Amino acid sequence: MSAAERLLHAARALLPADVGCAVVPIGEGRLLAEEAQALARAVPRRQAEFATGRLALRRAISEAGFDLPEDRPILPRSDRRPDLPDGLAVSLAHAGDLCIALASTRPGLLL
Repeated sequence: MSAAERLLHAARALLPADVGCAVVPIGEGRLLAEEAQALARAVPRRQAEFATGRLALRRAISEAGFDLPEDRPILPRSDRRPDLPDGLAVSLAHAGDLCIALASTRPGLLL
């Protein structure tokens, strides 16, 4: 079992069933055109982290039962939080070679 699979398994064991969770190795994500434009001045490692984070967010959001079109960019707000539709609570982190994202449609569940 890979490190990503172990982390995903451990996270799911701790989370309520209606919380979407995704763990993705850094480097697997691809930026949409608008996301790439927003990150054009970032170093390659930051671009890879951002792209992987967006992939993990999309997977977690889908798993939480929220319909987010695959071609909808998730751009950063001025405070660097992802610009997402109302009704979603998300958490995103990356460290080392992994990124984890959580998503819920329950207000206040995630910080």
